[in-house]
Amino acid sequence: MVAARRFASQHDLQAGSVWALAEEMGLNRAWAAAKHRQSPEVTEMPVHVGSRVRSPELPTGQSVISLYLGHDSGITVSQYGRIQCVLELERYFNIRYFRPNVSSPADKYQGEWHKALRAVEKHCEYDDGQKPSHFTDGVIVFAGDFECYQLWLRGVVTMIFTVERWHMVDHHEAHALLGYYSSPFHSNPSRTTMVLSYDSAGNDGSFNVYVASKGKLERIAQLAYSLGNAYDIVGVLMPEVSGHPLTDFVDCNDTDVLNTSSDAKVIRVGTFHEKAYQKLSWAGKLMGYSAVGEVREDLRESMRFLLEECRSFIPGGMGLPLPIVRAACESLDGQRAVAATMQSEFEEFFLSRLEAFLRFLGCLGGLHQA
Repeated sequence: MVAARRFASQHDLQAGSVWALAEEMGLNRAWAAAKHRQSPEVTEMPVHVGSRVRSPELPTGQSVISLYLGHDSGITVSQYGRIQCVLELERYFNIRYFRPNVSSPADKYQGEWHKALRAVEKHCEYDDGQKPSHFTDGVIVFAGDFECYQLWLRGVVTMIFTVERWHMVDHHEAHALLGYYSSPFHSNPSRTTMVLSYDSAGNDGSFNVYVASKGKLERIAQLAYSLGNAYDIVGVLMPEVSGHPLTDFVDCNDTDVLNTSSDAKVIRVGTFHEKAYQKLSWAGKLMGYSAVGEVREDLRESMRFLLEECRSFIPGGMGLPLPIVRAACESLDGQRAVAATMQSEFEEFFLSRLEAFLRFLGCLGGLHQA
C-alpha cells in the first residue's frame, strides 16, 4: 500500500485509484512468486507490524486468571503452575465458537463476561478445595487493537476477583509461548529454539517467527502470510466442507468462468465467508477432505498464487484464481481435486519457508541440532 500511494502521488493519480493500484501490484507479485516453487532465500528478517522485539512478562505469582478475547473465548485459572479450572464460553453459552462481541452494546458485552466470571467464581475450586477470590496475576490474551477493551475487562474482572498485576499478551505471542513452554526445550537453558506461529491472522500480524533462548522469547520475523484465510476462501468451493451450495458464493455461469480463453485471472466470491463463524471449522475439514481427491498438476500454480496472495486483505472482497473456480464448477471430482491440490501445495509452501528460516538462523549460529 505504501508503494501504491507513492506511485499514485508521483503520477498525479486520484486517491480513489490507490486501492485498485495496490491490488494490481499485489496480484502481480503473487503470480510472479507462484511461478517459482523453490525455497526463498532469507537475508534479513522482515517485521511488517510492530517492529519491536520484547521478552514476555511471565506471571511469577502463586495464582493466575487468564482470559482469551477471540473466537472460542475462555477463562482459565491456575495455581502454582497447575491448571485448576477452564471455562469455555462456547459451552457455557451453548453457541459454537462463541466470543463476546466488541461491537455489541456495552452492557451486553460486559454482561456476558460478568456472567462467565460469576460461573468461575461459583464452580471453580483449587486442589485443596478452596475457591479462588484473589489472584497474584491476571492475563488477557488478544491485545493490541483491543486496548480499550483490555482496560474495561480488567474492571469487569475486579468486580468479582482481586488481581494484583496484569499482563497483556498478543495473539501469536500466546501461541508461541504455549508451544515453547509446553515443550521439553525450555528446560534446557543452553538450547535455542525456533517457534513459528502461522495459523492465520492476529492482532499482532500473521506468520510470526520467534527464537526462544534462556527463558526469553523474541519475535524475529513476520512474513504476513495468512494461511488460515486461504483455507477459508477455498472452502467456499466445496459444499461437502461448507455445508452450503456452491451457488451461495460463485456464479458458475459467469462469462469468465465459462470462457476458457478469458484473460481474467481472479474471480470474486461472495462475502458470506467473511461473516460466518462456520468457516472456523473449514480448514480442519478441508485437510481431511483432501484425502478423497486427486492432485491436479494444472491447478498447482494457481494454488501457490492463492497462498502468496493471502498475505493480507485485498480491497473489494476476496478473490480466487480462475482455474480453481472452473475446476470446482466442473464436478464433485473437481472440487475434491481442489482440496487435494490445496493440501499438497500448502505442505510445499510451508516447508520451503521453514527451510529458509533454518538456513538463515543456521548462518547466525542460532540453532542447536536436535
